[in-house]
Amino acid sequence: MFDGLKDWVSPPPRDVRIVFLHIAKCGGTSIRRAMAECFKPWRSTQRDSVLELDEMAVREAAASGRVHHSEARRALLAYHLATTNAGLVAGHYRYSRSVFERYRAAWSFITILRHPVDRWYSNYFFNASRPEGNIYRIDLPIEEFIRTERATLLGTELVRSFADLDDPAAAVEEDAAARAIENLRDLSFVGTLEDLPSFTRFFSESFGCSLDIPTLNRTPSDGPKPRAGVDPGVAERVRELCLPDLAVYKAFFPEIADRDDA
Repeated sequence: MFDGLKDWVSPPPRDVRIVFLHIAKCGGTSIRRAMAECFKPWRSTQRDSVLELDEMAVREAAASGRVHHSEARRALLAYHLATTNAGLVAGHYRYSRSVFERYRAAWSFITILRHPVDRWYSNYFFNASRPEGNIYRIDLPIEEFIRTERATLLGTELVRSFADLDDPAAAVEEDAAARAIENLRDLSFVGTLEDLPSFTRFFSESFGCSLDIPTLNRTPSDGPKPRAGVDPGVAERVRELCLPDLAVYKAFFPEIADRDDA
């Protein structure tokens, strides 16, 4: 009953509209939690202030509607921006140039990337640690997994997320990375997990809220062997798989992209 008073004493951001394009295994779950808390959605006056894409629901909708989930994610982004009064819209959406052009004046589009090779390993080991029966679980040892289509997809996640492709298989084509780079350059902010202080500083200066980012969705300590134990031949293959995404990442963070330990 005192939520209105709380809004006056400790106000949530006003006249702020943020779209967070969340790339898997880039720290986005933790970042989304921190951003959502800025809007205080637990207050009765703020219940509609945060809209987060339901990952399982979008996969079910794509399957039942017989469309690729990338197409469904672009369509849902358009729908959510057209219908919501939220201050934060966040999820594993796919970038759409037409949606961006329509809403860029009213919304700040932001994202956080991660070194593609690190992201690839993080995705593999996290999903290999999932329990039996989980739809995302990877059952193959890494030596076998690197020969699968899913392994190739993990190396083109940035391209597929931002190139606005009709055919996800086109992510390996030369111009796809260039399209992703061009689209990313138009966003309000492109950060990287390797430099979160730059992101938190941008967020505070732009939206008037300081972020306290927790640590969520880590690979369990008792999971598969760490990256340090990967065979050199496997490591070379993983880097080859990530070349499309490395081209994108290097356009924004060249010093991190070229480091020797990646």
